[in-house]
Amino acid sequence: KLIADGRATAEKLSADLLAQTKAQQQELLERARREIENDKNNAIAALRREAVDLAIAGASKVIERNLDSEANRKLVESYLGSVSVGGKP
Repeated sequence: KLIADGRATAEKLSADLLAQTKAQQQELLERARREIENDKNNAIAALRREAVDLAIAGASKVIERNLDSEANRKLVESYLGSVSVGGKP
């Protein structure tokens, strides 16, 4: 009877430890998945910010280049010359 009780106790402890280990493993897995998802979202947000910054920088260069062009200056001067002064054409 003592041997049978000992075996039963050992089997119960073994089952409990196995269940506890599986629960810990599942918890670690879920935590890793959450961290990976957060890192992925942070990386995507950083890439989006970088893309926006690059687009703005590119647009600024284009605008700057266009504002300095002689053709645009002539266009503005022509427009200003055609605008009426003091309400008179």
